[in-house]
Parts: sequence; structure tokens; C-alpha cells
Amino acid sequence: MSDYDSVHLLPAYSELDSRADVSPIVHLGKGFSCIPIMASPMSTVSETDMGKCLSKHAAYTIIHRYMSPESQYDMVTRIANMGGFVGAAFSASDTHRTRLLASADIDILMGDVAHGDSKAFYEAVRAIRESGFAGLVASANIVTVDGARRSIDAGCDLLRVGIGAGSVCETRTVAGVGRNTLKAIREIHAAYPDTHIIACGGIRNSGDIVKCLASGASAVLVGRLLAGCDESPAPKLGDKAIYAGMASYFSEELRASQDGANASAWRQTAPEGKHELIDRTGPAGDVIKRLVGGIKAGCAYVGARSISELWQKARFEDV
Repeated sequence: MSDYDSVHLLPAYSELDSRADVSPIVHLGKGFSCIPIMASPMSTVSETDMGKCLSKHAAYTIIHRYMSPESQYDMVTRIANMGGFVGAAFSASDTHRTRLLASADIDILMGDVAHGDSKAFYEAVRAIRESGFAGLVASANIVTVDGARRSIDAGCDLLRVGIGAGSVCETRTVAGVGRNTLKAIREIHAAYPDTHIIACGGIRNSGDIVKCLASGASAVLVGRLLAGCDESPAPKLGDKAIYAGMASYFSEELRASQDGANASAWRQTAPEGKHELIDRTGPAGDVIKRLVGGIKAGCAYVGARSISELWQKARFEDV
């Protein structure tokens, strides 16, 4: 069962005249605002075409790091110059990439480490802060209040919450590690209500997005929902596309083909991801419009005019 199937959001009294009265815009701090949907930093989801498209809808695209640092820098810079709403993923170990991205005129640097509650990652965040980067820094994946506290103390503005929930993630099977995403969001939001949460993993539809937002998230990262779109870099096979977890052998081979690295030098002995064939879904803009429509519907059912009102008014019932 998906993490998001454990609860239903209850309807409540509403004074809204129409779902059109709902504002889907969220404010992430430092003057940055967006709709609550971000393209996940995955090599079969987020590159230039996706960034250009989503920028038109005030949605962030987080450019993945499975390319050379220079290629990633050039990509995010091009998208930023075309209209903004772009971020970049960084790891704990690649200091050259981190320095280069911190010098770019982009809004978000997002940690892309499977276990974000780690000394090495926090040192990378502190280095970004010392560099003078003016944008938002998002943590790597965490699911505990203690991890949230350490991420905030290190200098993170946003908290990326979720481990093992993704449809092409096998961390829970391989490592036995994970946590219900909605429970993690609720606990972290209760402990740190002024720090914005980005839900990560396993989003299948707009209803899942609404449940994440109602639990306390400000936005969600989506992968599968965008990987089948025309603008994704996913390999296309007729009416199908290949969607791959970043910890899969497929993504490692794709990385090697892009940056000339020898995949065997860092191939995992126990990969925590897989790849799948998924249906192609047409233009990304149409997908975003449908998802935003679902978000507005969910808010209207509980009488909320905004995401912040949804946090206050949402009530859940266990399934």
C-alpha cells in the first residue's frame, strides 16, 4: 500500500463560491513563490525542456546532477535566463560542482543524497552558506524531527522529506529503511512550522499532492507524473517512456554516457532503484494544469483558500 493510501482527507464547511477562489501559490521565503509542484532531480525527468515548460506555469524544475558540473551549470543558467523557476541538485562529495552551482543565479540548491542526515552533507551546506549563495538551500532526504533540526542548524531553508516512497525506489526493500511520508511531514511541520517542507517520493496523482500539502508540506517533488511527458529527457519507445530511479543501474549507465565516466568505477553492489516502462502523457503543461486543478479541488472541499489555510483546516481519518 502506498504511503498516501493510509488516510482520507475529510470534507468540511466551505464559504468559497468556486474552486477558482483557491490560490495555489506558496511562498517559500526570501521572496520566492511558486505553485506547489516541482520536477524531481532525476535524469529521466528534469533537464532544459522541462525547465522551460514548467517556468511558464510558475513551477520549479530541479536539474539533476547526473551530468558534468559544467553541463549542469550551463543548463540551469540557460533556464534561469529564460524565465527562472529553476534549481539544481548537489551531493555531499562533489565540492567543485557545489561551488560552481552556488555561483549561478538560481533560486534553489537542493541536496540529492539518499541519507540527508549526515555529517558530510551538512558540511556541504555550510560551504554553500559561506560562499554567499543568496537563494534557498533544500536539505537532502530526511524523515525525522532530529534530522530536520540538524538540517536547519546547518543552514537549510527547505526540508526535503521522504525516504523509500518512490515507485522506482527500492530502499525499503534493499536496506529496510524508510518511514510513512505523511507521518514524517506532520511531525516535522508540527516541530518546525516556519520551515517549508518539500515532500518527496511516490506521488501518483493530485490527490496524493493534496494529502502532502494538508499534512504540512509547501510543495511536492514529482517524477513519474512528468517522466512520460513530451518535454522529459526520458528515452521514448513508441507510446512508452523509460522512468528510472536515480539509484538504479539504468541511471548509472545513462550518467556514464553523458559525462564520459566509467560506470563500473562507482557501480553499486546493492542498487536501491529500478527502471520501468510508463505510458507517455503528452505535454507537461497539460499535466501541470490537471494537477493544479486537483489541488484547488482538494482545498475547496475543506474550505481553504490557500495552502496555508489548508494546513489549518485539514482533518484526516485513518483508512
